[in-house]
Amino acid sequence: MKQSEKYDRRFSSGYLESWPAWKKARVRKILSSLGLKSGEQRGLDFGCGRGEFTRIIKDELPDWRIDGADVSGVAVSIAHNNVPDCRFFVLNVESSDKGQYDFIFSHHVLEHVEDIDSTISQIAEMCKPGALMLHILPSGGKGSLENLICEWRSDGFDVNRGCRMFFEHAEHHRRLTAEQLVSKFELVGCRAVSLRYANKVFGSIEWITTSSVELISKFTGIRALRSRNYVLPVLLLRSILILLFAARFPVTRYSHYRSRYKKRLLYRVSFLLCVLMLPFAMVPDFVVKLLSSIEFRMLKGRVGSEMYLVLRKIKQ
Repeated sequence: MKQSEKYDRRFSSGYLESWPAWKKARVRKILSSLGLKSGEQRGLDFGCGRGEFTRIIKDELPDWRIDGADVSGVAVSIAHNNVPDCRFFVLNVESSDKGQYDFIFSHHVLEHVEDIDSTISQIAEMCKPGALMLHILPSGGKGSLENLICEWRSDGFDVNRGCRMFFEHAEHHRRLTAEQLVSKFELVGCRAVSLRYANKVFGSIEWITTSSVELISKFTGIRALRSRNYVLPVLLLRSILILLFAARFPVTRYSHYRSRYKKRLLYRVSFLLCVLMLPFAMVPDFVVKLLSSIEFRMLKGRVGSEMYLVLRKIKQ
């Protein structure tokens, strides 16, 4: 099955319906710090999905012409309905908007593409000389909670698939370090401007405890651990993650139900239960988000499991 067809099916069934408000706020803040000038310029959300970040880019750059592109025609259609004041098109190897953009943004896209080198070449070709780029994606650098757990396991890294971590979704094709990614962009005439990381410890706990019990169980499995000495700390981590997952669950589900509210009786009952439990869940949820936010501000040069890489297309 082609990648476009695969993502058409996923978007048709509710894939990536919503990103959390704190993540959108973080992206908004980073965009405002880039010093992008107002005026008649063009920006592209590369791999736009449903257009959530396209909306943020347009809000931050109201004078710009903002486009969104995705391999999924279904996603493009949804994005057009969600963000009618932006232009959207289906992305392919023959996309003709070469040398048209002053800024290109991608959010958790580059780990999904099958041919990373040709995708990076395509992105560089779409940039004007001097254009900026912001790419947000998983990082393969050492020092994060996820990396530590992988190092403790015999199956932690899939070397046949770009050192993808054992718990990642099957559609992730690689987990590059910042150095590896920068070197690939340098080959097509781009240079790194700045680099930040998120998710060293608390950021990792934040996203894991809003995922699922299945992922927590997989992440803290003990069968493939390299040593018995790792069993107790991993089981302790599992207990902490499950407790936080349960404590935050009403907030997580409340946000989910608000974005997908249906009139069915079961949905209404579940929504009401979430509302009743919200006062008890808001404190642990707030604390986890606060620690994650503080960690992001303090990380700077220290490595986390998510990178925020800003590059510039070098003038020729």
